[in-house]
Amino acid sequence: FLDLKLNSIAIGASASVLSILFASATIAPNTHVYHSSIKLKYVAILYMIIDIMSIPEQNAGGHIAHLGGALYGYIYIYMLNFNINLGYITEQFISIFSNQNTSYQKRYESDYEYNARKKKEEKKINLILEKITKSGYDSLSEDEKEILFKQN
Repeated sequence: FLDLKLNSIAIGASASVLSILFASATIAPNTHVYHSSIKLKYVAILYMIIDIMSIPEQNAGGHIAHLGGALYGYIYIYMLNFNINLGYITEQFISIFSNQNTSYQKRYESDYEYNARKKKEEKKINLILEKITKSGYDSLSEDEKEILFKQN
């Protein structure tokens, strides 16, 4: 590969697509693809075989990247079984070596928790709006006004 090193570049998202394919095949290997009898695990294996066989032919770096993506997708799901989120770990690792500001707070809650929280907030806002309708804006407490303005 030394001859190709100077003229090689890595572009595209194909390795991440393979990562998603293998993550999906790890979660639901027996899912049928496109209403056919072909299972997802066989599609993933076929793509892996094609990439392995294509390494000596052309774009070796791209095919090796595909295999790395496939491995990451599999390991990502495998580690989730042990409550280890590689996505968070990877993000923290990358932030160490990047110049990007990572001081923002990410939302790490399940969809259920998020939806429950949003429903509770919406209920609070609706009660405040009903109070405004019945008694006017001046009837609101300072806390109610603050809640109302934070929603904008």
